[in-house]
Amino acid sequence: MFRLIHSELLKMRHTFALKLFVAAPVVTLGLGYFLSGNFVQFTAYNW
Repeated sequence: MFRLIHSELLKMRHTFALKLFVAAPVVTLGLGYFLSGNFVQFTAYNW
């Protein structure tokens, strides 16, 4: 199983998809914090 995951990560190594995979949750939490202040977790779940 590790070999399959490793091969998929190698395929996506220099693509935008890997960056998007990391950036999407960070942006969602950032917007939740910016727009709602104290209710970040609640807002992030709704988004």
